[in-house]
Amino acid sequence: MKTFRYLIYTIVSLLAAGLVSCTEEEFYPGEPELENCYGVYFPEEQPNATAHMLNPADPRTLTFNISRLNEEDAITVPVVVEGSEEGIFEVAPVIFEDGQKDAVVTVSFDKAENSKNYSCRLSVEDPQYALVYGQNPLSVEFSFTIIEWELVTGPNGEKTGMWRDDIVSSYFIPAAYLNQYAEHSVTVYQRKDLANYFRIDGAYTQDYVTSMLNVALIGATPTCTNPSLIIDASDPDHVWMDLQSIGVDLGGQYSGVISIGSNVEEVFSGADNLYGTLKNGVIEFPANGLLRPSGSSLYYSNASGKTRLILPGYEAPDYSLAVQAGSCTDGQLPVAFQKGTDVAAVKYAVYQGRLDDGQVFSYADNIINGTETNAKTLGKDETVVAVSGLATGFYTLVAVAFDAENNSQGYTSVSFGYVAKGDDMSVKIDAGLIVSDKYAPQGYTSENSMEFYIYGEDIENAYMSLFTTSSLAGASDDVIASALVSQAADTQLGSAEISEINNGGYVDIFVGLNPATSYTLVVYAENGYESTLVRAEAVTLGDPDPHVMIYSYNDFLPEQPELSGYFKTWNYYAVPSGSSSRVKVGSVTISDSDIADPDDGTVNVTVEGLLGPDVVEMGIQDKVTFFYYDGLIYTLEDYSFAPVDMGMTVYPGLKYGATDGYIYDLGGGSAMLGGLVNDGYVAFVGHPGYLSQGVEFNTIYLGAYADEERTQSLGGLVAFSDLLLVDPEVDTEPSTAAVSSSALNRIRNEWSEAPANYVETPDGRMKSIIDKHINGLKGKTVVAGLDITVDSRSVEFDTKPVDCQMNASGSLLNLKKVMTR
Repeated sequence: MKTFRYLIYTIVSLLAAGLVSCTEEEFYPGEPELENCYGVYFPEEQPNATAHMLNPADPRTLTFNISRLNEEDAITVPVVVEGSEEGIFEVAPVIFEDGQKDAVVTVSFDKAENSKNYSCRLSVEDPQYALVYGQNPLSVEFSFTIIEWELVTGPNGEKTGMWRDDIVSSYFIPAAYLNQYAEHSVTVYQRKDLANYFRIDGAYTQDYVTSMLNVALIGATPTCTNPSLIIDASDPDHVWMDLQSIGVDLGGQYSGVISIGSNVEEVFSGADNLYGTLKNGVIEFPANGLLRPSGSSLYYSNASGKTRLILPGYEAPDYSLAVQAGSCTDGQLPVAFQKGTDVAAVKYAVYQGRLDDGQVFSYADNIINGTETNAKTLGKDETVVAVSGLATGFYTLVAVAFDAENNSQGYTSVSFGYVAKGDDMSVKIDAGLIVSDKYAPQGYTSENSMEFYIYGEDIENAYMSLFTTSSLAGASDDVIASALVSQAADTQLGSAEISEINNGGYVDIFVGLNPATSYTLVVYAENGYESTLVRAEAVTLGDPDPHVMIYSYNDFLPEQPELSGYFKTWNYYAVPSGSSSRVKVGSVTISDSDIADPDDGTVNVTVEGLLGPDVVEMGIQDKVTFFYYDGLIYTLEDYSFAPVDMGMTVYPGLKYGATDGYIYDLGGGSAMLGGLVNDGYVAFVGHPGYLSQGVEFNTIYLGAYADEERTQSLGGLVAFSDLLLVDPEVDTEPSTAAVSSSALNRIRNEWSEAPANYVETPDGRMKSIIDKHINGLKGKTVVAGLDITVDSRSVEFDTKPVDCQMNASGSLLNLKKVMTR
């Protein structure tokens, strides 16, 4: 683009400049700063130094801040204007009165035309006005386009579309939402000069964002400026969003306005080019197809691929298709189909072996083009069919969804093991527990440990966990198996363990157990054909020791003490940060508080010693305020600690952590409850209200903060988990087991004060879980010059409709979502 450069100034002075040469032996210094230079510059903070999208009715002027270091004299500053087109930009004289430090540069562009892109650079270059060697900016740039918008209306005059969020909805763990992926109506405009270039108004209103979030749990209140969003769908197959603010500031420790941009080269260098699509009036973006900048880093957004705009008058068609295969019984294998409301027909075929994605794609094409001779059509009212007539072996069913015009809309597949009638392919697995002092020299005795073994043949997948036997009372095998699979991140065995099971046996040891306690080892195993669940029970030796128990709300005694029953000094046990063992921390005193009690029946109490002796050495008073109600002690956040000097001013703050490894702001909520679990034993457990939302609080956390509001974290000072207070009159010296970990099936992460965002660690735990159990959406891949021919391995098979109740006979695993073609 040609740049037109000119000088705006009431009196123009031209300074001649000479050229000097130099050699390696000689040095000529640059010209010195002119005496009495005014040091004019453009401050860093320039709200208008950006790209603007203006309406024809908007004022055709922009202002910029300008300042000077030398405030003497009344001056008019010469400003150099470099515009993308001659005769467009006019700058009013820039005048400083004597003693005036700050002024404004006003740029007008009345002659600018609609739908054209313009850019401009303003600079101060005269050395009498600008320091040659100064550090402050001497120029500012901006650009704009004046766009005429027209309201998008539907075929029947509909004036609103629907916006569904997966930007804010990708930020936190699921428990932080009341209505994740919420959808609401928005107004949509289109550029008059460019089809399918949209502006969305009202996408992120205050009410909409607040309705999505569990504000009490995240401990922050969002604010929304509700700017318009721009989506470029001018190429329906390459839809993208330029980097732009959505106007949402989540507040608290998550403060900062969220910006978003497509994961494409037009926005970010080296991007994955994950474009969205516009089809039948619906704009959708793929999973991780949006990126969220934060500081110098980029984070995946739209993690579940649910961000969507439905244009006015359209509805999002549902062509989803999922297939599940159950367990084979007497040569009958149930297969369940889940069809979207707009799926008119489903055709499917069965192929030998476990197919990879490329093979599934090719066989789906055969079904689509009609060359698959063994394909069957699912009956209109059928949802479950029984596959039969196959030889024992592994197979893959490929299914294709069709719309009412017989156009294919996607495909999916499921692999399964089929057992012909009369054949035996039952799972061969055995497991057991051994209580002994075999490892006593290492501290693992018959009172606090158990050895386990698992042997099997041809096992492909297995899940394992250890439970207290009492916790499994009344639970069926199906319920336990479902629980193990749902907690796969903690229970699923890896390939190395599976190999050991199949080749001599997998043997290891459980430690940190409670004495005199019955435990049950549960193993759920699959061989590709069938699955089974086995249990093994054993009891540790010794006498029960309440010091080592990990308690829950259900362990509270029916009768809880009056307020006065808590007023004493207790022995204090807890698990310090970085440890897996409950130890004696010191003593805790509970007494009446000087703070006036509220009118809601609660009573404030003072708790001293809960944070341990280390905080006293830091100069922090170890005293917090909780409250008593109806027999229980309720914890509270506490920001009343006086600031301390740790080389800088530090503001301590008491918050609470959960078993997921994160610290939460609760906005005044109570994270844990303390109550009697045994005679003379008070345990603090997670509040059941948060447990119902999937968050189990178990930790007190004293953090260091740079601000009084405790939003700018500097790190943790102390943290204790699994708090236990013991009356000295009943306390006995803990056994060896008391200092062993008793937190079974619990993953303890490093404490951090950050949202548990799935995509901030895309190769981490959440991605591993997804990869183990669900095949993600995959697009059609075309490889130039490579012609792949896949031999057909379809087989003849029989099916018959099945009453849906038959589906309950086996575990339906391997659910796969439809692959979009």
